[in-house]
Amino acid sequence: MKSWSNRQTAPALSSGEAEYYAVVKAAAEALGMQSLAADLGWAVDVRIMVDSSAAKAMASRAGLGRVRHMEVRHLWVQDAVARRRIVIKKVGGKSNPADTLTKPLGHTVVQNLLRSCSLTFEPP
Repeated sequence: MKSWSNRQTAPALSSGEAEYYAVVKAAAEALGMQSLAADLGWAVDVRIMVDSSAAKAMASRAGLGRVRHMEVRHLWVQDAVARRRIVIKKVGGKSNPADTLTKPLGHTVVQNLLRSCSLTFEPP
């Protein structure tokens, strides 16, 4: 598929909000890939794995809740989740492959996370 890295464009006032913005970005990219797959005749479900309970809660409810400063343009994900176009799943921090190389982890943990993505790393 594709891989890239970018910085967050929307300012977040909490870590949960920052994680939610990451869910919004992931959902937009995943729905684009789903549309491409559909053009090729493939049925693909969109599952987004998050290790933030706050982000999962924001994506799974309707409206702002206690968040008071989020822009309305980011709330479309809630509708997509409600309509089951996107499924948001919780993943534990220690089993989240997105955490590989983002924080200090032991060799065994890194190997297991990479293996979960069908990747391997052998030190020189």
